[in-house]
Amino acid sequence: MLKQLLQFSWNKFLALGFLIELLLLYFTFSNSASPNILLYIIIYSLFFLLFLLTVQLVKKSERKNISLFGREFSLVQVIVLFGLLFRLTLVPTAPTTSDDYYRYLWEGKILLHGVNPYEKNPADSSLNFLHGKDLPSKVTFKTMAAIYPPAAQLIFAAGYFISGESPVGLKLIYLLCEFFTLLFLLKLFRLQKENEHQIIFYAWLPLPVMEFFVNAHLDAAAVMFFVMFLYYTMKENLIGSSLSFAFSFLIKLYPVFILPLLLKKFWFKKAVFFYLLFLVVVVAFYLPFLPDNKPLTGSIFKYLSRWEFNGSIYNFLNMFLHNGQTTRLICTASLVAAVAVISLRYKNFLSAVYTVLLVMIIFSPTFFPWYLGWISAVNPFIQFTSVMSLLFTINLTNVTPMGKVWQEYTWVLLLEYIPFFVLLSYDLYKLKFKK
Repeated sequence: MLKQLLQFSWNKFLALGFLIELLLLYFTFSNSASPNILLYIIIYSLFFLLFLLTVQLVKKSERKNISLFGREFSLVQVIVLFGLLFRLTLVPTAPTTSDDYYRYLWEGKILLHGVNPYEKNPADSSLNFLHGKDLPSKVTFKTMAAIYPPAAQLIFAAGYFISGESPVGLKLIYLLCEFFTLLFLLKLFRLQKENEHQIIFYAWLPLPVMEFFVNAHLDAAAVMFFVMFLYYTMKENLIGSSLSFAFSFLIKLYPVFILPLLLKKFWFKKAVFFYLLFLVVVVAFYLPFLPDNKPLTGSIFKYLSRWEFNGSIYNFLNMFLHNGQTTRLICTASLVAAVAVISLRYKNFLSAVYTVLLVMIIFSPTFFPWYLGWISAVNPFIQFTSVMSLLFTINLTNVTPMGKVWQEYTWVLLLEYIPFFVLLSYDLYKLKFKK
C-alpha cells in the first residue's frame, strides 16, 4: 500500500506542489497585517512534511515530460518553476521571526544619502534628518555600526531604492539570486553527472524559502555566489572560482573557512593566484568604506566575541565551564583544527566543503536558522540524514522570539541536537561502510 502511494505520478506530484502553494498563500494573507510566529512554525512544519513526501515521489520518478499550457515540461523544469513560485508567493508577507531587515534597509538608506554605514551607527544624532516611520527606531543594537561587508551594503541600498522601508525590494533581489542559484546547481549536477531531479532538495526545501522570502535574510545573495564558486571550482575555472568566492565573502563573511581547501584543490601556483585575486577584489570593495575615526572591524569583532545562540557543543561545554570566553576559545580552536585536518586529507572537494560547513555548525557559538542556507545548497549532492533532521528541528528555535524576554530553552536544544548527532553518527558509519 505504502509503495503504491509513493509511486510517482504527475497527478500526485502536482497535487503536492499546489498544496504547498496553498499553504504559503494562506500564510502570506494571514501574516500580512500582524506577524504571527506560531503560524510561521506550523506552516514551516507542514511544508517540510509535504516536501519530504514529494522527495520520496521524485525518487521513484521516470524521465517523463508533461504537457502544460500547450508546452512540454520536464520534471526538473516543473520542480524549479514550483520552487520559484513558492518564493514569489512569500514576497509580500511581513518578516516574522527576525527583524534583521530593519538594519539592512537603514544601512541601505544612509548609504544612498552618502553616509558611510561603517562610520555612523543608528543612534548617531547627526542622522536624525533621515529618520522615518520604522527606521532606525526598530533597528536593534543601535550603538553598533555596520557589520555586513561592502557588497551587502550595495544590496541594502538597492533594496531601499526599490521599495523604501518595505522589505519587498530586498526580496525581489533575492528572487533573482535564487533563480541563478538553482541554475548553477543544475549546471553542477550536469558537471558531476548526478541526477538533476535532486534539485528538489534545494528548490522545495522550506528553510531557504521561508528564511529568505519571509524574513528577508541576506544569505540568499551570498549563497548564489557560493554555488557559482562551487561550479567554477569543479570546472577548474580559476578566475570564475575566485571572483565568485570574493563576492560571496563580500556579502557575508560566513564562507571564510572554505579558503584553506583551495590550496589542495588548485595546488600552490594556482592557489596563490586564487588568493591574490580574491584579496584584490576584497580590498577594492573595502577601500571606499574605510571610516575616518574608528576601526572598520570594530562591530564585527564585537559580534564574534559576544554573540551566542543555539550553539551545540558551545552550550554543552559552557554547562561545565560557565565561562563564555573560554568556551568560545575552545570551540574556535577545535573548528580551526578540524578545518586544517579536512584541508590536508580530503579527496573530494564538494564533500570537503560539506564537511567544513558541518563542523561550523557543530562548533559555532551562534547558529541562527538562516545559517543553514549554506549547507542546504550543498546537501543535494551529499544528502546526510542528520542535516535533513536539523533543517526540520531548527524551526523550534523560533520559540525564542515568542517570549517577552529573549531566552533559549534547553528542551529546544535537546530536540535539535540529540537527533542530529545520533543521525550524524549513522551517516558517518554508512559512509565508511560504503567505502
